[in-house]
Amino acid sequence: MVVSMYRQFAEDYSIITIHGRTEVYIENFKSISELGGECIRIKAARELVIVEGSGLLVEYMNKDDIKIIGNIEHIRPVSYTHLTLPTNSLV
Repeated sequence: MVVSMYRQFAEDYSIITIHGRTEVYIENFKSISELGGECIRIKAARELVIVEGSGLLVEYMNKDDIKIIGNIEHIRPVSYTHLTLPTNSLV
């Protein structure tokens, strides 16, 4: 039962592991929405993860995990539930 609960958690959430200011490892990511030397945006399971810094590179990636290296200055997870879409108003 514990294994089943862990699998459900792992499918629903991303795990972000930070190693100092030079590496970030994201498990259970979905896609890369922006890729640049100063900003990398990752669409994760339930959030958008924004990694900012200089000399940023994707060192490793497979279908579930990604490792970003470089001089990391900021890591900002943005929850999708806090985002709102613009609405058209006819007023």
